[in-house]
Amino acid sequence: HAADAALSALLPSLNERPFQKLDGSRASLFAALDSPALTSLPTQPWQWAIFRTVKAHIDYHVEVERHRYSVPHALVGLELQVRIT
Repeated sequence: HAADAALSALLPSLNERPFQKLDGSRASLFAALDSPALTSLPTQPWQWAIFRTVKAHIDYHVEVERHRYSVPHALVGLELQVRIT
């Protein structure tokens, strides 16, 4: 914790130090380039997903990784996309 506090105290001077061969500093470039492009984080966390194509059987079921799931009767015979998380 002491090391973090010491580094936190030195960070503003590092970010405000002018570049040697370019105009500006790290802080000025961040304010000009990166800050306007930042957006808020998504409301839902990212989740790994795999998509597969399955066919709805005559008994109103699709099989996904050895599990059977029922579907509406209007989908019988159609190929469907499933999302596996």
